[in-house]
Amino acid sequence: MVQRTTVLPSIKSLAFYFILAMGALFLSGCASLPASSSPTLATTFTIDGTAFSLAYSPDGTKLAIGFQEGGIEIWDTESLSRLQTLEGHTEGSIITDLAFSPDGETLASSGADRMARLWQVSTGELLHALDGHGGLVKAVSFSKDGATLATASWDTKINLWQVSTGELDQTYDHYPNSVNDAQFSPNGITLASVAGNTLGLWQLSDDTLIGNANGHLGTVKQVLFSSDGETMITSGDDRTVRLWQASDGTALKSLEMGYVPYTIALLPTDNNIIAINNGSNVDFWNLENEEQLYTLRTFTNSSNYSMVFRPDGQILATIQSKNTIQLWNLP
Repeated sequence: MVQRTTVLPSIKSLAFYFILAMGALFLSGCASLPASSSPTLATTFTIDGTAFSLAYSPDGTKLAIGFQEGGIEIWDTESLSRLQTLEGHTEGSIITDLAFSPDGETLASSGADRMARLWQVSTGELLHALDGHGGLVKAVSFSKDGATLATASWDTKINLWQVSTGELDQTYDHYPNSVNDAQFSPNGITLASVAGNTLGLWQLSDDTLIGNANGHLGTVKQVLFSSDGETMITSGDDRTVRLWQASDGTALKSLEMGYVPYTIALLPTDNNIIAINNGSNVDFWNLENEEQLYTLRTFTNSSNYSMVFRPDGQILATIQSKNTIQLWNLP
């Protein structure tokens, strides 16, 4: 008769097998996760100058770069080669903002030289020099139909220009403070502006101020519309990002950042996702549930806060260490 002997595992052996089992369970769980749950750096490329502003063309094939030295370049996003160099702003004048027209054929630029300019993208030709501000021009924005350009200036004014002729159509002069941004609504009915701690909403049909909204406790830096035009999003020196009803400026919610959100950008394919640049990192937040998703460490001793999503929502372009552009793949 064969006697069977049962050997009891030691406590160390049990611990070993427990760890193996937990590791297998963890790996099986990870196998069901997406390959990438946060953005990854796709590529970087070096430019000759100190980058300050960025803009993608509507089809995503071109990236415009504005420099602190006053120049502008247009790059092919596939080959990462320079297509055009645009010269016209005063040398040494920071290019504060860039915007492509909806058809992608015209580029608008604004500068510290108190000027805005319109350029033909295909040739780099200067179409119109828009001379009508008495201070730095901070932002440019095209209307939905591309017929009108809004310029926001530290001279406290917003100017509306005819794109085809370069003629000044209208001036909104209501604020005692510098105007940091002005953006057309997607439906083309209203214009949002920020000056001081005030968000303003303008009726374009009769050029009247619908009203002002005050909620920020410091200077408002930027304003965006959601793609459906129902919500406005602002960022301010009071370390908040705030959401407003676009129809009347009613406050909807406020997100406490714990830092100054220098620039913000909405993901084009999902307006619940916002990127927030704090000068060292870009944080991604879900606006609906107020949850931080992930953080990109993007900058090295850089004070240039511009960033822009490619219109298809698959790439985020940022500036690193002044003369380097980073392109990030989004999950």
